[in-house]
Amino acid sequence: AAILAQLKTQLLGEQLVSAKTDTKAYELYLLAKQRIYDRNKASLEMAEKLLSDAITIDSEFAPAFAQLGIAYILLGADNYGTLPVDLAREKSKLNLDRALQLDPQNAEALSGMGLYVSNYELDHAKAIELFQQALTINPNLTNASTWLASELDETGKLQDGLRLREQIFARDPLHPPTFGNLEQAYVVLGQSDKALEMLDGLQAYLPGDVKLMEDYGEVYVMTGHLAESLKYFQPAHEKMP
Repeated sequence: AAILAQLKTQLLGEQLVSAKTDTKAYELYLLAKQRIYDRNKASLEMAEKLLSDAITIDSEFAPAFAQLGIAYILLGADNYGTLPVDLAREKSKLNLDRALQLDPQNAEALSGMGLYVSNYELDHAKAIELFQQALTINPNLTNASTWLASELDETGKLQDGLRLREQIFARDPLHPPTFGNLEQAYVVLGQSDKALEMLDGLQAYLPGDVKLMEDYGEVYVMTGHLAESLKYFQPAHEKMP
């Protein structure tokens, strides 16, 4: 504790955190990031609560504001939640602006602003610029890389998007949006065999996972094998209607 008190910064996980950051706030922030990775309404609502608690403890913790801004975007009715889109937009902008006010070079805040610009302003060129800026600061941000790949797809650079998704998967294979988006990219580009091979490789790590079953069904329905797709969609729906 005496050593940490003398350090200006401490490298913890992905983010450089000021030594004055409350450890409880940091713990809540880490738990919230994992919930955001899950990409479902219940987990995102839990992340919102965890991040609000973290900010109550430390009102100058920029990464918590950044992740809260991201959570509100994903909680919007046009994404994974039921929050009215206008309210999601307002709440996300408020928190992302606060994060950047506290730390203009915070990679998570820049990444969140990229997602905001993509979702609400439909400015894909600006979103790509923001994601690239965030990744220059911190190349290990899985969400930023994932959203950048989506923007590359939006601008017609499907092969570039695929290559980036493969790089993300190599680094973080159990991230649901990563393997889900990679599966879709393979199928769209006529490589459904690669999609199935990738999903097969995840079976040992995610047995009975609803997202994995959904992705199998998606491969088969996108390639016209509707009866085969039902073998995956039906049990997935029963587990998570």
